[in-house]
Amino acid sequence: MENLSDTSLGVTAEDFYESQRAGRTGPVELGRRLADISSPSTFPPEDWKSGDPLAIPNQSVNSYALNTLASKMMLGAFPPGLPGWKSTPVEHKMDEDIRSDPALYSQVVYSLSRRDETHRIRLDSTKTRSAGTLYFKLLLLTGNALVLWTDIDNPVIYNMHRYVVKRDAKGIPIATVLKDSVSRMVADEDVKEAADRNRSGDEQHSKSHWDDEITIYHVEKLINRRGKLQYVYWQEVEGGEVIEDTVAYSDFDTPTMYPGGMIPDYGSDWFLPYCADYEGDMLAVENFAASLQDGAAAAARFLILVDPTGQTDLKDVLDAENLEVIPGREQDVKTLRSDKGGDLAVVAQEMEKAARRLGQAFLMFSSVQRQGERVTAEEWRILAQEIDQAMGGLYSSVAQTSQRYFVLRFIFLHEESDKSIGKLPKDLVNVSVVTGIDSLGQSTEGTNLREFMVEAGEALNNPVVEKYLHVDDYLRRLAAVKNVKSEGLVKDQQTRDQDSANAQNSSMQQTIMDKATGPLAKGGADMMASMLEGGQLPEGMMPNG
Repeated sequence: MENLSDTSLGVTAEDFYESQRAGRTGPVELGRRLADISSPSTFPPEDWKSGDPLAIPNQSVNSYALNTLASKMMLGAFPPGLPGWKSTPVEHKMDEDIRSDPALYSQVVYSLSRRDETHRIRLDSTKTRSAGTLYFKLLLLTGNALVLWTDIDNPVIYNMHRYVVKRDAKGIPIATVLKDSVSRMVADEDVKEAADRNRSGDEQHSKSHWDDEITIYHVEKLINRRGKLQYVYWQEVEGGEVIEDTVAYSDFDTPTMYPGGMIPDYGSDWFLPYCADYEGDMLAVENFAASLQDGAAAAARFLILVDPTGQTDLKDVLDAENLEVIPGREQDVKTLRSDKGGDLAVVAQEMEKAARRLGQAFLMFSSVQRQGERVTAEEWRILAQEIDQAMGGLYSSVAQTSQRYFVLRFIFLHEESDKSIGKLPKDLVNVSVVTGIDSLGQSTEGTNLREFMVEAGEALNNPVVEKYLHVDDYLRRLAAVKNVKSEGLVKDQQTRDQDSANAQNSSMQQTIMDKATGPLAKGGADMMASMLEGGQLPEGMMPNG
């Protein structure tokens, strides 16, 4: 591929797509097998259209398990009210500046925390969370999913039926092709013109405009550009013509398309699903539920047997109304019983055991977050740890790949769409996804900061702690850790100096008044005593009695 241009795969995108389809057959079959016993609508057959029949599972336990873990993964990735990432300065590159201005570090940390909050507020107005939930469901169920993100508000998620990918030995995508279609009625003019140039005259007029669908191939390729790995993205129409003005270059961490995966299978182009490890229990729950339903249907069958040689007339039994009295003997009439209650009880117990194991693996019994309330940082930290433990550390791996892509791509699109935010220098600031052990570290940072101040106060005597420590710096760091906007809440140095000056002025005025009114008060008291001794009452004073 070294001699190819940036926007060429050596063959048309259509030919590349068709040549790689066979490689996804096994992963697709595995995903379909798991989908049929859990959530058929999440990964339907390739040619399925809305309204076509789907497999009907005999239970909802598997679907509930899948939805629960996917929603909790999404909550761990994008917690409400908190950014799921943290921007931190590269300290060793700021050492010289910090030495000249010791307060600089806390100011930078606080500013970065407010910038993260600005991104978080914008993210809340997009469809990122709903797209993330579907993405995680596909990863759990099929092991693979693709994100196409060109509009900041609308990331689009595709399943394996729609794309092919070629990876290197490390699992890094080197070529991805997504097959999509657009109605001719809404297609751009350059798309329609490119499609018409590659169609015969009969093809152009064989369908009405409303029925004409133009096939578009979204292509992305890894390139080495000036010694730096980048992705180049473009679109081709059927026939292989590149659509003008669709070529876009992006950094390695923020590609336009991202084919993510769950469990890496190095050497393969496709990843393995999380549900594959629990297929046995999922299948057991499905089969046991089917047996219980059949048993319940058999038990619900109500048949009355009448002894043909007895004294009870069959016609009387058939024609009798409720509570009607008819001649006959009790032993001539019996109700058919299956006598399988004990066997079905064993099936129900085994199904309950399998469901309990799935509940532990998919966190169905965990409820850290309170209902109807804003999730706290501590609850989010506990949830992230629970997910990581239940998935055997797999969630941290997903967080540093798929979740990291969601975060970095969103920040990139936000900075591109809102120029007032500006871009940060990559060599001075790191953006890290916070989850699992990382979330524990973030919580520990605030705890350590508070404990340090408490111990310092005890060691230095609380009234004089400000003599040795910068309280402003502490408050800025604490506000950054807690994601709190301190402007208007914490007084700045100028306000504190003004308050101190006002307090000193008030104290000085009070001292002057005390000194001035002291002699006057003493003279008045002496005068009143003299008048009383002479038998004179001051005006307005009434004698006792």
